[in-house]
Amino acid sequence: MYYRLVTNISSTLNGRIEADALFEDYKQACACANVQFLAKNLFSRVVLQIFPHLKQSRIRNGSERKHVYIGIDKTTSSTPSSHLLFSEIRNHLDTESILLSKSEAYAKIGVLSNLTANGNHVIKEITLNFITKIWTLKVRGITVNLDTLGLARNFDLTVQSWKNILYVVKLIRLCKGLIVNDKKTIPLHITSEVIQDNNDEDSYRFMRCSTCFGVISWLCTGTACIHCRKLLNPFKNTDQSKLINLGENIDKDLSTVFDNIFPGASPEMKMFLTSQREALQAAGARRRRWDQEVIKVCLSLWSRSPRTFCDIKDSNMFILPSGGLLQRYKNFVPQNSGVNIELFRWMLNTAKKMKLPMSGYHGGLVHDETKIQEDLVINTKGCENQLVGWVDTGDEGESLKILKEKTVNKTLATEVLQVSFLGYTGFRFPIAHFPTTGVTASELFIIIWDLISTLQIWGFTIDYILQDGGQQNREFMKIHFDNDMDAKIKKYCSESLVNPEKKVAHSQDFSHNMKKLRNAVLSSGINKFHTRTLTRNGLTIVWEQWINAAKWDEEKNSRRVHYKLTSSHLHPDSAEKMRNHLAEEVLNEDMLHLMKEYRNSLLNGVVLDSATEFLEHTSILVSVFRSKRPILSSHDTRIQLLNSVLIYFQSWIKEIESLPITNKEKEKMLPSRKCLDDVDSLILTFNEICISHNSEFPGEGVVPSRFNSDVIENNFCQVRGLHNGNTTNPNYRTYQSTMNSVILGQSSKSRGRKSGLSTADPYSFDVDMPLQKKSKRKPLSDVTNL
Repeated sequence: MYYRLVTNISSTLNGRIEADALFEDYKQACACANVQFLAKNLFSRVVLQIFPHLKQSRIRNGSERKHVYIGIDKTTSSTPSSHLLFSEIRNHLDTESILLSKSEAYAKIGVLSNLTANGNHVIKEITLNFITKIWTLKVRGITVNLDTLGLARNFDLTVQSWKNILYVVKLIRLCKGLIVNDKKTIPLHITSEVIQDNNDEDSYRFMRCSTCFGVISWLCTGTACIHCRKLLNPFKNTDQSKLINLGENIDKDLSTVFDNIFPGASPEMKMFLTSQREALQAAGARRRRWDQEVIKVCLSLWSRSPRTFCDIKDSNMFILPSGGLLQRYKNFVPQNSGVNIELFRWMLNTAKKMKLPMSGYHGGLVHDETKIQEDLVINTKGCENQLVGWVDTGDEGESLKILKEKTVNKTLATEVLQVSFLGYTGFRFPIAHFPTTGVTASELFIIIWDLISTLQIWGFTIDYILQDGGQQNREFMKIHFDNDMDAKIKKYCSESLVNPEKKVAHSQDFSHNMKKLRNAVLSSGINKFHTRTLTRNGLTIVWEQWINAAKWDEEKNSRRVHYKLTSSHLHPDSAEKMRNHLAEEVLNEDMLHLMKEYRNSLLNGVVLDSATEFLEHTSILVSVFRSKRPILSSHDTRIQLLNSVLIYFQSWIKEIESLPITNKEKEKMLPSRKCLDDVDSLILTFNEICISHNSEFPGEGVVPSRFNSDVIENNFCQVRGLHNGNTTNPNYRTYQSTMNSVILGQSSKSRGRKSGLSTADPYSFDVDMPLQKKSKRKPLSDVTNL
């Protein structure tokens, strides 16, 4: 707006303009430009700043006296100004201007100011862009915001327009800062200069803040810009002894500042505040460099919920890494099917950073399958295109399939086999996954022992294999033994194929066993739709007894004995039958206590003796395998309790087999033989693992609550929940891309009290390779691996 004053008003010797008329023209121009106009007295000050040689006078016009400006007049030139050529810009410079550089697109002109800082002339640098017709101004390397000075950025390619710009720039006053009086020491984050004005013979020491505007607005009367006055006035009036000088050891000095301002701040908090300072000082987002701990925490948050992380970042409360940078960290390791050496290196680096003891490198393999959508996806990476979604169980597995089917074909995967390492100290890491249509025992044999061999190369030892009671898993276990009796005699422990001196236990998952025992009772009853009638010592064990006990508890007790029981426990649907806690809570000590109280309330409570005895032993299983207290020796009472459970189920089998009835009737009076065999496998292998591990690592112990496949189930839930919804199965491509998010987002070790964040570090932290920038997607020209 003030640039238009110079354009439309010119200095003339006998010129005269009424102040009111000029102010009205200014108000109309502001209304057209939709900007707020200044008050009349402030506008008059601006006019005096732009035209310092004009004079003010009051002239009588009849009975009125009018305020006029003498020495300026409206520009009324009828001849158009000549065109400004970039090649002739040098011809239109005065003695106070110098051409710094030029090209066909722009020209840089330096205008000498009236200030000398530390013996050097301060230059105002004008840049004219002949293509965009925009001009900019820099002072001391600071780009001046022309909008705050009321100056338009655009200019015309005419000589007169250039002269107007040059005239205005000469009038702009530079910020000197505040004069230094009694300060002996100036901190490094405050600029200190000895400045001399050409109109003054003496020089003085001034100080400016690091975020100085560089120039003074038209209405300011001092020697400093608004920012310098606001930030440096408190420093100017502060006692010297109370100041903290940020010297060369700036990190140590900042730590002192944080201790004074934030007493008790943790090292991580100080590191984060330091990273925020460095991010603010960086010249643009691309030049920001982040501490590894900041990347690790942000990556963990972003992996769990990208939307939440973006909301925190967009709140402008913190400066955080961009999602694109975090994505490059996440995708540094490709999640390909099969054995991936980079995953094993990542696992080893994570274990070393967590400072695992030697016993932490020993553990078991946990594997399970989950459903995925049949889908074929073109995965594009740079110029390479690949079809993802086919079945892939490894080269050896594919060869066996070809020999068996005598044909070569490709099949879309419907399931994913996930294999994870679970250590005795709680360290867990997903090491491989395979797209399948339901893995067979022969394929599983090749996959598992290949992974055990690879783990041994990387320093990890496998003592047990944990799986559910699926048919192919049973067949895989039977491959290692002559028959069922041989497996029980050897306590389900076979010789290791990669280390003949060690044995590997084949155990069934505790959580699946509890659901099978609950389902056996759930299907037991006297109605036609019941498939079983569990019988022990001549008394039946039926689900109706559980329902009646719950009803009695709700009707008779104001404070329920087993307050956790709900309809989901007593009448589970297909989804609720898969919930581990629902099965365990109808077989634990609380349910046993309720059944005993209900039995005592009946006149003929003897009918519940078998159900009570059943709960006594299932509650032992729940209490032992959910215990977080380690078993340190074979003399632990929990080992004896597990042996009593084993004897109970074995005696139950002998009792039913001795009855003079058909085999079909005998099967209905027991839980399934597969379920009972799985319970035997669970107890026998767990006892053997405790003995062998405690003999090899005395005092370390085995934590029973870690001896389950919950780590795999949690992995599947996270894959579904992160990007696909908890009730929707992903396709294999989505499963691959989500696995790194699971590794980075979940805890890699069971958390104790005050254990802190124990997620895995990004793989790129430990390899000397740069992050690959996201390549531009090119047109599909070829699809490989068909």
